[in-house]
Amino acid sequence: ARLTRTATTGSAWISSNGMGVVGSKRIFVNCFLRTSGWQNLCVTVHEYTSGWSLITSTNLPTLADGWSWRNYIGTVGTWNKVLASNAAYVILAVSGQSVSNPAYMDLDSVSVSYH
Repeated sequence: ARLTRTATTGSAWISSNGMGVVGSKRIFVNCFLRTSGWQNLCVTVHEYTSGWSLITSTNLPTLADGWSWRNYIGTVGTWNKVLASNAAYVILAVSGQSVSNPAYMDLDSVSVSYH
C-alpha cells in the first residue's frame, strides 16, 4: 500500500487490516517499508478486544527515512511483547511526520506471529 502526502508538514499513517490473535501470547511483528520525505517513523501495535474496543497501543523503535525497501526486523532488531489477556485482534500502523512535498510511504508484507 502507498501513502502520498502532498503537504510539507504534518502527520499521517498507514495501517494494516485487523489480524486475529490469541490473548496472553507473545507477539512478534515485521513488515517491509520504504519512505521518502518523512521523520519520526514509528510502527505501532494496536490491541483490540473481540468487540473491537481498543485495549492498548504500543510504539516500537523508530526508523530513519529511506527509499530502499527495508525489513523492519533487519533494521531495528527483533521486538516482541505479551498481548493483553483479552486481546483478539491487532492492527499495525506506521506513522510519521512529512518534511517534504510530496512525501511517500510504501508498506508491504506485514506479518504477525505469536507463541
